[in-house]
Amino acid sequence: MTIDINTLLTALYVKIDDWLGKAPRIGRPPKLTEAELLTLAVAQALLGIRSEARWLLFLPRHLPGAFPYGLSQVIASGV
Repeated sequence: MTIDINTLLTALYVKIDDWLGKAPRIGRPPKLTEAELLTLAVAQALLGIRSEARWLLFLPRHLPGAFPYGLSQVIASGV
């Protein structure tokens, strides 16, 4: 059985999202949830990518469509 990166990240996201639970939020929903952010951080560490710039280049190439917006926009806006 071959497990690709999409399957790994999906399983990781589900585990993290279940672990975090639902936090009550007031106001506009974030563009990137806490579970998504933690999943990205853990995936970056697991894949051994130390550079933030390389990580931002890696994501669209290897995970196209994983996010409905560009992560560079999210990071630039400070969300």
